[in-house]
Amino acid sequence: MNNINLHNVLYVPKITKKILSISKLTVDNNTLVKFDANYYYVKNKLIGKILLRGKLRDGLYQLSSINSRINKDPCVHKSLKEN
Repeated sequence: MNNINLHNVLYVPKITKKILSISKLTVDNNTLVKFDANYYYVKNKLIGKILLRGKLRDGLYQLSSINSRINKDPCVHKSLKEN
């Protein structure tokens, strides 16, 4: 799989489910996202190569084993607590 990048995202340390902004995913990576009844596909917009795919489970489309590097900057935590 190729790298998927998201910029300027919000880190919420105590959230029980990780959520993903499809608009951020498509803009930050020049991709298309296709959903059907059981699966989703993230494709490179220029060449159509599948970069990521996953399955629907318990009503949510699951991200499969993504190694993520999250900037856990204390300023982000502070801004969450103040809002």
